[in-house]
Amino acid sequence: MNDRPIPFGPSVSRRQAGQIIVGATLLGMPGLTVGQPNRQNRSSQTGRPGSPGTAPDTTSKEPKSILDGVIARDRTRDWILKPTIHIQSYQEDPARVPKDGSRTITIVPIEFKTAALVFPILKSTASSESVGDAESIVSDLTFDDRPLNVKPDFNESYHSMVRLGRWEMTDKKGRECELKLEIPLTCWQTKFDESIAAKATWPKDGRWGRVGQSTLAPQAMIDEPGTDNAEALKRLVGTWLGGKPPQSMTPLGLAKMLAGKCVETFQKTGSGELYSSMGRFAGLELQGPARTIELGRGSPHDIASVLLGLYRAVGLPSRLVIGYDQSDRKGENSGLVKRRKGGEDIRSWVEFCLFDAEAKKEFWVPVDVVEIRSRSSRPGPIDKPWKYFGTHDELDVVLPFAHHFIPPTTVNAYGYGFWGWLTMPQTPIAEQWLQFSAQTAPKRGGEPKQPAKKPS
Repeated sequence: MNDRPIPFGPSVSRRQAGQIIVGATLLGMPGLTVGQPNRQNRSSQTGRPGSPGTAPDTTSKEPKSILDGVIARDRTRDWILKPTIHIQSYQEDPARVPKDGSRTITIVPIEFKTAALVFPILKSTASSESVGDAESIVSDLTFDDRPLNVKPDFNESYHSMVRLGRWEMTDKKGRECELKLEIPLTCWQTKFDESIAAKATWPKDGRWGRVGQSTLAPQAMIDEPGTDNAEALKRLVGTWLGGKPPQSMTPLGLAKMLAGKCVETFQKTGSGELYSSMGRFAGLELQGPARTIELGRGSPHDIASVLLGLYRAVGLPSRLVIGYDQSDRKGENSGLVKRRKGGEDIRSWVEFCLFDAEAKKEFWVPVDVVEIRSRSSRPGPIDKPWKYFGTHDELDVVLPFAHHFIPPTTVNAYGYGFWGWLTMPQTPIAEQWLQFSAQTAPKRGGEPKQPAKKPS
């Protein structure tokens, strides 16, 4: 697997544009490919409050848990998230063509017999839930500006139980392909009760809940076995624990100690967002946990990757959450373009799992170590609450859309852009740009819409 970030934009060479990252279903998960959907899971699309990853619903008929109320919703907003994935055929940089007209610009068309394009559509996180009915998700797929009548298939049997949408195409040759989505979702601020969280214990049989167990499988660009990343994370855990076994601490205590160490150790540098020369967002630029640990600094996405890998290394279920930040836009419909101060429209943080094995209920807790460090490099006493550890007053305006930098299945991806595709007979040389926009939506069930407010 090639984990080096791939250059994007019109300045890339043909060789660079042809480089790809292959995302594969890793250890511990079903060997599904984009061409083999798990039909059995199609019937489980209906979302409901209290399902794994959402705040608990006290009115549900689920078994009572000692952890009920550990993570609660606060201010809530309804949104329509609008991602766009644009795939452009490779075109040679005009600056490299002789000015005497002796040679024309090389253009390599996108051509395939079959293609399956995938993009994540999250069902729920600790701070959000999407519509359970996949039919409510609007998609518009075009090839050379011609609409394709393609209905997506959805599958949620992957790492972190992410729901991947899949759009299939056949016999195409042209200059560009574009997928536009509209995803209704609800986001909320979170409130964390550490006195309840302290009751959580490690499962006696070592088995976590369905979603939590799935997150312990290796993940691309985080902790693949045998890589520098995995070894660096293992060494850092050993240093920070001083040889003590992870389970000598409670899940809460261990999660908080590792988060605090990350806050003290790693300094944020840059946004980690990659833009073309035309100012188009082309994905993320990642250096990997090993390099971040070596340097003691990295982008917000790099630092989140280290915390995620550390949680996994000690056996604590955790998942990456990547979201589109609307905090500066006050609910207006707007796209992702390069900001003068370095972007930061895309945010990454980590959620870890607290599990009540007796009630078989999972509770996910958001941790944003970059935001914690923005307040101070010393987060405070470990027995006192920390803002952005569980309690987070900005998540009603940050719209989660992915658990991975590249999809956790057998696809080719042009760098770290959250989507991928599988094309036959070969992978086209191509470039990409992505756009995220969002607009507020009317409250569901006739509830009045809350006024937009920028978090403090």
